[in-house]
Amino acid sequence: MSTSYVRCDEDVYEMLHELITEYRFDLVDCEATIALYFAANDKGHAMKARGHQVLGKCKINNLVDRAQGKTDVTIFLDMDWWKDASSRRQRALLHHELSHVEVYDPEDGTDDLDRPVLKSRYGDWDNDGFYQLAKLYGEDSCERINLAIVQEALNQMEMFGDEPTIPMDQPEAEQPKRKKVKA
Repeated sequence: MSTSYVRCDEDVYEMLHELITEYRFDLVDCEATIALYFAANDKGHAMKARGHQVLGKCKINNLVDRAQGKTDVTIFLDMDWWKDASSRRQRALLHHELSHVEVYDPEDGTDDLDRPVLKSRYGDWDNDGFYQLAKLYGEDSCERINLAIVQEALNQMEMFGDEPTIPMDQPEAEQPKRKKVKA
C-alpha cells in the first residue's frame, strides 16, 4: 500500500498553536495558515528524503495551490513515530518542521491573494555521509569533520548558552525582500 494521509487530531493543532504563539510571532502577525497531516504506510517508512526515513516534512504551498483553497503551509508528520513518541519529542518535531517556515516581510510582503509570502528555510546544518568512508578515512573524512563541527557547535551552546557558531565556507547570501508575487 502507498502512503496515506489523514488530518492530524485537534491536540496536534493545539500544540502547533502553543508553539506559534510562544515562538513564532511573525507567523501570528502575518496570519499564516497551516495544515497538519499524519502520513502512514503499513509496508515501510511513510516519508523519505534522499532514500532515508524522515519523521516530518514541511511544504510551503505555492500560489496556485493556495488559490485552490490550500493553506499557506502544510506539515506532514510520521503517524507511527508520533503515536509512540513522548509529548516532548512530538513538540520538538513539530517545532523543527515549523522552523522551516520563513516570512519574507510580515509588514507588507503579500502575494496576489493577499497571503503572506513565505519561503522554506534550511536547517542550520545538514549532514550527509557514508559509513564506509567515515570508517576508511576516520577523522580525515568529510563525514567525521562535519559531525565534529556540529558537535562542537552544540558543546558551545551548552557551555555558554549561546547560539552555536557553525563555520561556513561562504557567508549566507542576504535574501531579497519581496513585495508582490505575480501569478
